[in-house]
Amino acid sequence: MESSKQEVVFELPVRLRVHKDCHVERPRPEDFIPPSTDPITGVSSKNIVVVAESKITARLFLPKITDPNEKLAVLVYFHGGAFVVNTPFTTRFHNLVTIIVSEANVVAVSVDYRKAPEHPIPAAYEDLWAALKWVASHSNEDELESCSGVDMAHNLAMFGGNQEPGLSIGLLRIALVHPYFWGSVPFGTAIYPDEKFSCKAVFKNTILKNNYNQLYYKTHVFKNTKNNHSFPLNLSPNSMESSKQEVVFELTMTLRVHKDGHVERLRPTDFIPPSTDPITGVSSKDIVVVPESNITARLFLPKITDPNKKLALLVYFHGGAFVINTPFTTPFHKFVTNLVSEANVVAVSVDYRKAPEHPIPAAYEDSMAALKWVASHSNGDGPEPWLNNHADFQRVFLGGDSSGANIAHNLAMTAGNPETGLSIGLLGIALVHPYFWGSVPVGSEADYPDDKSVINRDYVDRVWPFICPSNPENDDPRVNPVAEGAPRLVGLGCKRVLVCVAEHDVMKDRGWLYYEALSRSGWMGVVEIFETQGGHHGFYCNDLEPEKSKQLTQRLAAFYQTDAPLFR
Repeated sequence: MESSKQEVVFELPVRLRVHKDCHVERPRPEDFIPPSTDPITGVSSKNIVVVAESKITARLFLPKITDPNEKLAVLVYFHGGAFVVNTPFTTRFHNLVTIIVSEANVVAVSVDYRKAPEHPIPAAYEDLWAALKWVASHSNEDELESCSGVDMAHNLAMFGGNQEPGLSIGLLRIALVHPYFWGSVPFGTAIYPDEKFSCKAVFKNTILKNNYNQLYYKTHVFKNTKNNHSFPLNLSPNSMESSKQEVVFELTMTLRVHKDGHVERLRPTDFIPPSTDPITGVSSKDIVVVPESNITARLFLPKITDPNKKLALLVYFHGGAFVINTPFTTPFHKFVTNLVSEANVVAVSVDYRKAPEHPIPAAYEDSMAALKWVASHSNGDGPEPWLNNHADFQRVFLGGDSSGANIAHNLAMTAGNPETGLSIGLLGIALVHPYFWGSVPVGSEADYPDDKSVINRDYVDRVWPFICPSNPENDDPRVNPVAEGAPRLVGLGCKRVLVCVAEHDVMKDRGWLYYEALSRSGWMGVVEIFETQGGHHGFYCNDLEPEKSKQLTQRLAAFYQTDAPLFR
């Protein structure tokens, strides 16, 4: 947020900016994905520390083992990214290596290395050579089969050809995928039009065979004439396997269900690790809320200036139609980070089980369990120190966007029932672009042009029946709180409500209807509404810099800074 105001002194488009204050900004999110056993290929992965002293790490991949006595070839893989971005732990490189390991039946070590400009060359080569020596330390054979990728593989192979380095293994082959080789004098396809490449002149390579390949030793060249520099990174084990299966249900740009029952999520799960944000000073960490059901959350703590001051507490539920996203993805991590900084609140961003594997009411059950876990800290003796030491349990808010806003509303309705056994009160709830719907169109829904909305009527019509097969009607009170027979809104268990809607959101009029119904319900609290002109559903998750997103964050922050309950 701050560095965007600083003069940019160097830029690699889409990849990196260096600001006048020397802050390095990497616009591409570091979409971390945890190690796992891939359900499609059976490939297992785990993270390791290769060299503890210099913090060199790697991700190991093991194919599905059918013969435990068979020795497999070893692939030492080095990811791309112009020496400045990416890690082996991002979704794209994790998926690519998973596919290679499955197809080739090899063991793989995908190495992380220090990035420029903070760590200029030769840091990357030094780290990778250290990692290769670490791999070699496991050899009990005269020769360990190994192959490795990109420009660094070439340089390490050159180095490995020297008898002096003392590498205890031999290299059988190296595979170079779209290698970064260049020179000061153009030749071959160096005059190829930039618009045909996703990477411009500085990154041109052997997608179309050029003369560099003729200079590089005796090599096999595989030419692909229809794709760009990074096309292999669009692959995933799911897409490789499921593309052959018939699709029986689809939410556009969100999810597909295949005939074999496999669920394919079309948006990458871009995990970002917890950290201390260098701009805002907000710290974050991940916790297990309920080990039995594996409910997790990310905690956020603003920069503390007065350790004795208690801060308002926000329990946040992310959106995603109940089927995608987590608090650990870049958009939600950044959104909550900025909100915590602006409002000066402690936040618990809750993960919950997703449909269709876990249909409704699983998300509500997980979210209520998380809220009760938060409440267990109200006397200062809970398991989490950040909540014990910094949270003011007289100022507890629920917040959420889209399906997360729906969860916040339903939890507040549950909290209004004394028999729930919730040991804390709720001061307020903030509903951002809430997912409310119904079987009968209201307001502009019937004639609203679909092309103006990111999420159109047909999309929303199909969500609830898909995520809640036990009661698939769009007038279920949990998705239509003003439906006939729904619990009365007078029972809402909080004192303040803020509803945020967007002009070009097809669900905008549902937000207005909720605001109006709550206003005249007899509920003894204060309800406000804020509409973003020109905004679409979830616009704040795409870019936190535009003025609309800043205004929304500031409006929410003002709401969360309320010191005491207000009554009309």
